[in-house]
Amino acid sequence: MTNSLDKENIFNFFKAQSFIQEIGSSSIEIEEKSKNAKLKKVTLTSLNTNSKYWLVDTESNAFQLQGRKVENIVLEHTSDNILNIIMIELKSENIGNQNKILEKFKNSLSLIYILLNLLDGKNNQKINVFGILIAQEDKKWNEKSTLNILSSTSIRYKKKSFYTKSSETIISIDKLLI
Repeated sequence: MTNSLDKENIFNFFKAQSFIQEIGSSSIEIEEKSKNAKLKKVTLTSLNTNSKYWLVDTESNAFQLQGRKVENIVLEHTSDNILNIIMIELKSENIGNQNKILEKFKNSLSLIYILLNLLDGKNNQKINVFGILIAQEDKKWNEKSTLNILSSTSIRYKKKSFYTKSSETIISIDKLLI
């Protein structure tokens, strides 16, 4: 006797656990979880009306992955069957050790990789991965890079940084995906 899990049921389970939240509005708010942070909130605007968006809560207990993860992950499924994975890290003032930030992206991407495998969502689909750093320190962090995850998979992704002095900022989602 075999049991097969319907991927819609898995997705609904994650939504019920508040691990994944479907975005129904025209903007997405990313909030810094650290109490002492000076950069409190980033609002992503100009969402594509033909795309579906989900916000992944990296602090959820749905998975017990080790290590720190980025603030949030936005998934965009476009009308032409492209999956954009946008990992967003907010950093107040001093960035410090960039390797620690890269480790957060690596841990977060591992989480998404597991999710995609559970949902069988990487088959016949182009996937773009973006590592976005929004910081109060002016860093030039725009390049293509490679993350090795789960010791067997290598994923190319684009790193981009945005600089702000404000405690709250608004960015068009199109600027993240260029």
